[in-house]
Amino acid sequence: MTTQGASATRDDDDVRIAQLCLDLGKAREARTILTRVIAAGDDTPTTALLMAQACFATRATREGLDFARRAVGRDPENAWGWRLLAANAAANRDHDIAFAAVLRAIELDPDNWRTHAERVEVDMACKRAHEDTWDSAQRAVELAGDEAGPFLTSARLARYNGHLDGAKMFYREALKRDPGNSEATHGIARARLDSNDMAGATVAFSDMLARNPRSRSASRSLRRAVLRTLEWVTGILLVGLIVVGMLAILGDVDHGAAVVKALLAVTLALILAGLVFAFDRYRRGLGEGGPEFLRSLPRLSPGLMVLAALQALVLVCGILLVVTLIAGHGGGGLGLTTAVAAIGASGGIVACLLYTGVFRAAL
Repeated sequence: MTTQGASATRDDDDVRIAQLCLDLGKAREARTILTRVIAAGDDTPTTALLMAQACFATRATREGLDFARRAVGRDPENAWGWRLLAANAAANRDHDIAFAAVLRAIELDPDNWRTHAERVEVDMACKRAHEDTWDSAQRAVELAGDEAGPFLTSARLARYNGHLDGAKMFYREALKRDPGNSEATHGIARARLDSNDMAGATVAFSDMLARNPRSRSASRSLRRAVLRTLEWVTGILLVGLIVVGMLAILGDVDHGAAVVKALLAVTLALILAGLVFAFDRYRRGLGEGGPEFLRSLPRLSPGLMVLAALQALVLVCGILLVVTLIAGHGGGGLGLTTAVAAIGASGGIVACLLYTGVFRAAL
């Protein structure tokens, strides 16, 4: 075998390895291999297509667009190249190029469900989803109803349009065809979270993390679900303190305004009842594994427990504030207690809001 022949064989092997890496979701490794192959002179339509796919998967879509253009320039009858051109162009917000490319792909390969699915993805990326987009999603399902992919496309489109129940239905259909599909599992959990089913989302993300303890995505999503739940608690506390503050300002509590004192007592009761109701509903929604999950939460995310501790501080200060306002008789000591409780409650709420923002940004 000549040196040139040996080099060609190595390049072919590298291309096959890159393809395998892409199939396994290791786009960065594939891109590294393909960069080396192309630099060595093996710049074929196939390597250009694989490189466009790898660039798209690693969000290097400007470079991916160049390789996709190179591929369709050399092989203009290849629908795969036009799909990659559409995907990279849409990611770069080159909407006209993306739309023209995906229509060309459908023209070349109208019986491939992936071309119709790509039309859906382009329409969503270009923010031009309409009835024709739904038609393309339905056509993809008709062409490959036994595969999970078309249903995942329909689920993404339903979620894009705010049809969360429809999205969950399509994700379930995808799971029937591919029980281990991570996108479908994650999609159902996300749809539950978007529909404010905090407990359901928590259970779904917990199951994902239990199946794959090393999954960073599942871990982050689980923390987001619990964080959203704690944000509701912060909201209840904030609204309650605003009402208490308004009553304290408008009512002459120190001179025995019985109505205001009664309203303060009712406000405190509603705050406590709301928190108890929310916690009980969340715990019930977690199901049989709820107690175990709540016990393991400090280990899973100490940061969330810091937020819960801040909320507990706000609640204690709020209760103390309302009690001192109701029992107030103008004494200096009682006035100081009221001031400290008010400062503690308001400062705690500010701390909760700031901490939540920082925590969310870090996820």
